[in-house]
Amino acid sequence: MSPKHRRQTHHFDRSRSGPADLPSLSNDVQLLDAEGTDVRSPLHALTIDRVLLAGASGESTVTWVGTGQYAQTASLHDLAPAPRVLDRIEVARGFTAYQHYALVRDAIDRIDGTTVLFVVPAVDAPYRQSDLAHEDAHEMFLRVLAHLARVSRRYNIPVLVTRTGTGDFGEAVAELAVDTFTYRETRAGPRFEGSDHETLVYDVGDGWVQTTLAYWRQVLESRQPLYADADSDVSSPHGVV
Repeated sequence: MSPKHRRQTHHFDRSRSGPADLPSLSNDVQLLDAEGTDVRSPLHALTIDRVLLAGASGESTVTWVGTGQYAQTASLHDLAPAPRVLDRIEVARGFTAYQHYALVRDAIDRIDGTTVLFVVPAVDAPYRQSDLAHEDAHEMFLRVLAHLARVSRRYNIPVLVTRTGTGDFGEAVAELAVDTFTYRETRAGPRFEGSDHETLVYDVGDGWVQTTLAYWRQVLESRQPLYADADSDVSSPHGVV
């Protein structure tokens, strides 16, 4: 078992506990940042949450454009309450700046009325690692960001991005985002913080919270009343490990 998947528990004052909570995504470009931890599990939880909140007509879809190692989707599979949820997430994966740029443009061309979220994890990665000259890579990267800005305006859907660092690439992402959700693991448990959002810790019993995939499954399970319109085969997430 790798360290990032190891079970972690923290004790906290029960009086501080509250219902499981996740940020509500507005129809803008939003940045999910992390402080010293892997952002993939919370990103995947937000993606699954968006699919389930959209209802179970089977017509709501998510478009996901990743690159290289940042296109890993194992925890999407672990978090999804049923295979039909995964069927609604369309994943594209590139390995170079040119491939990523082309995939973003192609994915945008295929957006329709069923798309409820556009996800681009590590949006800066292929351009930082490109063999292109820095100025050329940066120019291509800025064009990608301009395309993403148009997605939220034209289709009125959330665009959720993450970045791999700061500097000129990372700062451009932050400037594009209408809001930034910072994810961090505290002694009380995982927490999202945004301009108008702060997650309450989630109590899994006896004053303990858990920060592994089991934690995220319990968060989604606790939000089942919000998924009231979901099909019966997606209304009960996996049992908690």
